[in-house]
Amino acid sequence: MIKQYVFLLMLMFFLFSCKSKKRITHINEVEKTESAPPEDYFKIRDGFVLATVVDDFKGKGCPFLLKIEDRYYQVVDMDSSLNVNKLKIWIKFTPSKIVVKDCKIGVPIILNEVYVSEKQ
Repeated sequence: MIKQYVFLLMLMFFLFSCKSKKRITHINEVEKTESAPPEDYFKIRDGFVLATVVDDFKGKGCPFLLKIEDRYYQVVDMDSSLNVNKLKIWIKFTPSKIVVKDCKIGVPIILNEVYVSEKQ
């Protein structure tokens, strides 16, 4: 009987004396995990790339081009609503053999999907 009593006391002692060693040090860390991922995450996950519309080469016979990192792309039949210098857009594209007349800069592409970026 005494052994059972001692065992029960020890069990209660261990149950009530256990504490979690993990502590939340910053409330902001909790808020970050609960917020939605940024637009970039979803677009990149879905196969889009971020491009910037530029008109730096109009003097060389090139209409608006798309700049992705350090490369330029000619868009075959680009919608005129996208002809805004420094506009950031998310695109999916395929290469093309059609070359824009008089433009020798950039790789020709056809846009498959386009979304204007929320961040400008």
